[in-house]
Amino acid sequence: MPIQIEYTTPGSGAVASYHVVSSIQLDLANTRTVAQVVSYVSSDTYAAGKQPVFQQPIDFPVLPATGDDVLTFVEGKIIAPAADTLSTTPARQYFAGGTIV
Repeated sequence: MPIQIEYTTPGSGAVASYHVVSSIQLDLANTRTVAQVVSYVSSDTYAAGKQPVFQQPIDFPVLPATGDDVLTFVEGKIIAPAADTLSTTPARQYFAGGTIV
């Protein structure tokens, strides 16, 4: 499910409000999860097949529990409250408080 929150992208300064996890990598040896997040201006630009305005990895030094849905786990970590400093990726804080749509 996409994440909705306004975010000014660092590459172009464009405001993106619709963000999609495009891939997830589980590093079992190092107990890390990395999500690739692509950002679109809006849900309409995403639905129209337009290019994202930005993409970035967001990583967490934790793996989902056995049996957990990996996408739900990652999205929950990405939008966690700003006080959650688990992610070492500074940009993760810009997604704090976002809504799963």
